[in-house]
Amino acid sequence: MKLLDCTLRDGGYYTNWDFDENLIDIYCNTMESLPIEYIEIGYRSNTLSGYYGEFFYCPEYLMKKLKDKMPSKKLAIILNEKDIRADDVVPLLNPCIKYISLVRIAVDPKNFDRATLLAKEVKNLGFEVAFNVMYMSEWKNYNSFLDKLQGMENIIDYFYM
Repeated sequence: MKLLDCTLRDGGYYTNWDFDENLIDIYCNTMESLPIEYIEIGYRSNTLSGYYGEFFYCPEYLMKKLKDKMPSKKLAIILNEKDIRADDVVPLLNPCIKYISLVRIAVDPKNFDRATLLAKEVKNLGFEVAFNVMYMSEWKNYNSFLDKLQGMENIIDYFYM
């Protein structure tokens, strides 16, 4: 079993992905001492309208700082499939290669095919890839996406529902 903590990414919904530096220090020290393998530090995204803090975009300086504070951990980021296309992957993720091990992709089941194209591009850069399927309360409306998982063993390493 692999454990992933997504406190920063998920907590960002309440803080606009901005966090106090002291909180980050405490969080990193705590995570470094726990038997959690993956730490999801936030989103990686193209620029969107509205305000989103640094943990929504995870600039390179932030990834480096967090990797330095948690050297024993595998860092993860999440991409929101609705905002990212396969053509965005190389410029968006090349700066991440030194710091990030796992890229999770937030997937709407109705966009599963588009997410698969995105996942292939991410995998081609050498990252581990995970699908985080959203809207599971509506999965019966899109249950054919489960059949599409056949043959994706070389693309998706982890699958979250």
